[in-house]
Amino acid sequence: MRILPLLAALLLAPLTAFAQTVIVAPDGSGDFTTDGHSDQVEINQALDLVAATPGLTTVYLKGPATYWIDSTILISSNTTLTGDRSAVIKLVDHARWRTQYKPMIGQKGVSFTNGLGDPNTIIENISIHGFEIDGNRQNQREPSGHSYYIMILLQNTRNISIHDMYMHDNLADILQTGYDLPGFEINLEYYNNRVHGSGHDGVYVENAVGISVHDNIFTDNRTDAHIRVLNCNRIRIFNNIAGNNPDRQYAGGIGVSMQSKGEVPLDDAEIYNNYFFGKGYFSGIWLWLRSPEQSVHENVRIHDNIISWLKRDGIRIDGFNNTLIENNIIESSGDQDRGIGSGITFIEKDSRPLGAGYQTLVRNNFILNNPAFGIDNREPDKHRFISEGNRIFGNLRGSYRHVQAHQDSYTPTALSGTLEQVYYTLMHPAWSAAAAQNDYSSDLSTHAARAHYHQ
Repeated sequence: MRILPLLAALLLAPLTAFAQTVIVAPDGSGDFTTDGHSDQVEINQALDLVAATPGLTTVYLKGPATYWIDSTILISSNTTLTGDRSAVIKLVDHARWRTQYKPMIGQKGVSFTNGLGDPNTIIENISIHGFEIDGNRQNQREPSGHSYYIMILLQNTRNISIHDMYMHDNLADILQTGYDLPGFEINLEYYNNRVHGSGHDGVYVENAVGISVHDNIFTDNRTDAHIRVLNCNRIRIFNNIAGNNPDRQYAGGIGVSMQSKGEVPLDDAEIYNNYFFGKGYFSGIWLWLRSPEQSVHENVRIHDNIISWLKRDGIRIDGFNNTLIENNIIESSGDQDRGIGSGITFIEKDSRPLGAGYQTLVRNNFILNNPAFGIDNREPDKHRFISEGNRIFGNLRGSYRHVQAHQDSYTPTALSGTLEQVYYTLMHPAWSAAAAQNDYSSDLSTHAARAHYHQ
C-alpha cells in the first residue's frame, strides 16, 4: 500500500518542476519564440512572467541556439535563469551602446550607474547557471576595461548563485556585484564556471560580506584581476585555476586582488588550493589597502596554492598584518634583467603611512627561482617576517632581504625544473591548438599543469 503514494510522488515531481518553468526557444517548442533579432525581448517577457506569477521560478533557454541581444536582459528577485549547455546568449556585432555600466544581464528596476546604484533597491535570490554567454568583444568598438558591456551586473543583490557557466570574450567585468554601503550580507556563490577573455575582472565584489568563489577556471584576463574583492570580508577563494596564455602578456592577470579601504574589518579571509599562473603583469596574490589602520586588515590565510610565472611578486602584501602564508609553491618569472619579482614581498605603497608592529608568518613553503629575493621585506622598521620550515632556493638576488627570523633549508628539489616543463611541455600545445581553432572552452591543460607540481 505504501508503493502507490511514492509512485505518485515520483510521477508528479517532473510535472511540478516543469510547471515552475517558462521555456524560451527559437523553434516554436517553448512558451516564447525568438527569431534571432533582439532576442532579449522574448527572454525579458519570460522573466517578467516568472516575476509576476506565483509558482513560476525559472526561465529556461533551449539549445542548440544563439540568442542575439542588442539590449539588457533584466532579471527580478526569486528567479532562476538557466538553459542547455548549447544555448548561447551573444551580444550583437557593433552594439554601439556607448554607455558605461549597461550590462548584458542586470536586474530590473534600477538605473545602471557607476558600479552600484540605489541602496534602497535590493533584490535577492538570483540563480544563473547552465548555459553560455559570449560578449563578442572582437566586434565591438569601445575600449577594453572601461565598463562597457559588463556581462552580469547585479547591484545591491543578495543570495546570488552563478555556476556551471561558460562566459567569455567581453570588454569589462564578467560579474560585478556589491553594494553602495559597506557590510552588505551578499551570500555570493560563484563556482564551476569557465571564464575566458574578461576585459576587466573575472569576478568583482565590493562592500560585501559572505563571498565564496571556487572551482572556476579563469584564462586570459586582459586588464585587471581574475578575482577581485574590495572592502569585503568573510571571503573564501579556493580550488580555482587562473592564468594567462604562456605565449602572451596582458596588462592584467592578478590571481586575487584583495583590497581594503578600512571602512569594515577585513579579518576573515582564506585563499587556498588555487593555481595562479601565466605572465600576468602583476602578482599572483596581491593584498593592498587604502587605510593604514592596522587592526582592520589582518589574519588573511594563504595556503596550499601554486603561484607560478607572474611578472611581479608571487605574493605581494601592502600593509596587511598577521598574514599566514603556508604550504604554497611560489615562483615568479619576473623581470630578470631588472631583478624584479620576489616570491613574497611586504611593502608600504598604497597603504602609506604605516605604523610599526606589522608581521607575516611564512611557513612550510617552496619559494624558488624568483629573479629577485625569496622573501623581501621592504619595510624593516615597520614589519617583520617570521620564516619557518621553508625550502628556499634558486632566487637570483638571494633568499632574503631584511628577514632576521628564519629557520629554513636551501637545498634544491625536483621542483627546480617545473616552470619550464609545465609551460612548454604541457600548456603551450594546448593553448596553440585553442588559438588555431578559436575555441577556449576546454581547460587548456591547466588541470594537468597543476597536478604536475604534486608529482
